[in-house]
Amino acid sequence: MRFVFALAAALAGVAAADWTGIGPYGGPVSAGAASPSDPQVMYVSPQTYPTPVLKTTDAGATWTLNGSLGYYAWDMAVHPTDPGCVYAACGGLYRTTNGGTNWSYVSMPSGSYTRAVVINPLAPQTVYTTGYAYNGSYQILGVHKTTDAGATWDTTELDTLHYSMGYALAMDPSDPTVLYCGGYSGQYTTVFKTTDAGATWQRLYTGYNGYYVYALHCSPLDPDVVLAGSYWSGILRSTDAGATWSQAAGYGGVKALVALPGDESVIYAAGDSFVYVSTDTGRTWAQCAGHAPGYNPGAFWVVPGSPAALFAGTKFGIFRSSDGGTTWPSLTDDVVYARVPVLGVAASDPRTMYLTFKDNAVFKTTNGGTDWRRCPDFLSCGNICGFGFDPGDPDVVWALEGSG
Repeated sequence: MRFVFALAAALAGVAAADWTGIGPYGGPVSAGAASPSDPQVMYVSPQTYPTPVLKTTDAGATWTLNGSLGYYAWDMAVHPTDPGCVYAACGGLYRTTNGGTNWSYVSMPSGSYTRAVVINPLAPQTVYTTGYAYNGSYQILGVHKTTDAGATWDTTELDTLHYSMGYALAMDPSDPTVLYCGGYSGQYTTVFKTTDAGATWQRLYTGYNGYYVYALHCSPLDPDVVLAGSYWSGILRSTDAGATWSQAAGYGGVKALVALPGDESVIYAAGDSFVYVSTDTGRTWAQCAGHAPGYNPGAFWVVPGSPAALFAGTKFGIFRSSDGGTTWPSLTDDVVYARVPVLGVAASDPRTMYLTFKDNAVFKTTNGGTDWRRCPDFLSCGNICGFGFDPGDPDVVWALEGSG
């Protein structure tokens, strides 16, 4: 009995102890967005579970962990006039009305799944999401719409292909009743369009077989200019509001398209490996001199009113470029939010430790955690199950990967 009480006391002491994060810092990011009314305020969703939300109120200089989501977000949208109201598309839809302190699940029609979300800037109670609608047998690319901030919803199936999926939404900045939706609809790169606020939708055939549409952009300078970022077909451009399309660039895996505030003829595209820029509303493109470390941004956004700032969230953390994509300093060198499932300590030198960021990388310290160094990538599946060390040499390490 004395042992039980002693153990309970020890555990209570551990629970009450003060803990300080010692790194590694950063981690994978899957979504991010800035407030249109207060550009200092931004929200980011790390790609980890449980999923905290990162928030900054000083344009990225400092970050705080602010509430949590049920799952990591694929997309985020901030209310046009209230920086404390944010929607997060996490398969399900979540919303905060107090700046991220609390997040609530927004009830949607049964079988709904959401990947992207947009808010009508003139009527913020109206919100659109896309993903799929499960009709009892198949998952069909669909759009969900609410006009009362999520109290009730209407769902429209846009496709007839079984197991199709919506990935992107774009609203015409000059007319919020016009929206474009893209996603997976077989091998043909297909965009859908509504001109009556989602009551009816038209299928727009691009003429290319590039599979997924990951990103869409409707120009604020000319609503007839629409861009689509695809998996295989590169960047497609229409100058007649989607009626016809041409290939503006052959870059693969374009996940985001954003226009520079104050000069919307300048558009940036985030691809799997590089960032690209157009200075003529998407007619011609060039590769930027640099890219955010980690490649393949899960999030890419600009800040309203700040024409020099580009933000990217990758598997290494959050980065900002103020020189047109040439350099990308890190904004999360002192923020710990990635999931660390495995830690290994060398028996011959306890100051040497290895750990794995889930679905990310392996890090090493030789001074007990004061400094961490990212090891060269060698993972295939992304997860380490355990570390083993040579009894006499801390530099000889075995890592057991999940796939063997």
